Amino acid sequence: MSTVDIISDAPAAEAAHLPNIRAVRLEIRVRWRRPTVIPGPVIANVLRGALGITLRQLVCPREWWDRDCLPCPLYAECAYGQIFMPSPPEDATQLRRQQDLPRPFVIDPPGLNPNDQPLPDGLTFRLMLFGDAVQRL
Repeated sequence: MSTVDIISDAPAAEAAHLPNIRAVRLEIRVRWRRPTVIPGPVIANVLRGALGITLRQLVCPREWWDRDCLPCPLYAECAYGQIFMPSPPEDATQLRRQQDLPRPFVIDPPGLNPNDQPLPDGLTFRLMLFGDAVQRL
């Protein structure tokens, strides 16, 4: 696991007024409970779903697992809501009318990197988190 601060210090970035972006790169090992085969083309989607379900079960009160997040009194500070269902802050001047903001993470599934080794009992993948998502996790 490594932490990286990405800082926009190139002249072009300064001219474009790009902010400093905090980022973290995690390497996550998944172990199967039983033999599992996931077709290559859908592995990123499966990992995203499993990550979302696991995070929700870790941070949400059990009675909210099957309910809509927006009415939850904890939504504004919730790691799951802010990572998987981000919305602009009420005082936002940009993107305030957007309903579906980009998620602050990227999944790098196994098999895309030539150094990836197949694991009989699971797999390893990389997850990049950006911005406020770094401190939420």
